[in-house]
Amino acid sequence: MPRLRAIDTPFLYSCASCGKQVDLNLYKPGNRLLGLMYHNKECYDCTYWRHLSENRPKNSLVISGELVLVDHTETNPFASILQRKKYYLLKSGQVGMANSLISYGKIPERFKALLPDEGQFIARKLYYRLRDNVGHNCQMKGCYDRYHCYYYHPELTEPDGPWNKIPANCQPGWEGCPLFINKAEIPEI
Repeated sequence: MPRLRAIDTPFLYSCASCGKQVDLNLYKPGNRLLGLMYHNKECYDCTYWRHLSENRPKNSLVISGELVLVDHTETNPFASILQRKKYYLLKSGQVGMANSLISYGKIPERFKALLPDEGQFIARKLYYRLRDNVGHNCQMKGCYDRYHCYYYHPELTEPDGPWNKIPANCQPGWEGCPLFINKAEIPEI
């Protein structure tokens, strides 16, 4: 009778997604992902992220490459003092504030197509400036800051082209508009 090698057992294999060596004997028998790991011949990480992408938790968002569960309930009156509140900007232009976040972890590169970014974390000051002017569309065609401003959309305001020429030495913010938010302050989504 031929001798059975460890590599020939069904509990030791290479992950079908990433190639990592997996030994199922190292996991506790009650692990809820163990059956999926064995069935799909994947490692724990790949099974974990595939399971989360297929069974996305309610109220979860992908913000800055991280899958988070957003909680909007006020549980701790000192949350802002303790800097536990997190502020985010979604691709749709909506801003949000979460009193607490539950992180599922940073999404590996190979799963970013299944869980694409929906927003970015932003600073508190930027959150309040954006929140107070949601949906604003600046109509100031002659403003020198217009091409640097988050609220200016040339395709809506200047469909026929620029109304005036901006001087080469103009610095963003020189106009002093109270609604001006430099696009460079807004993180790429």
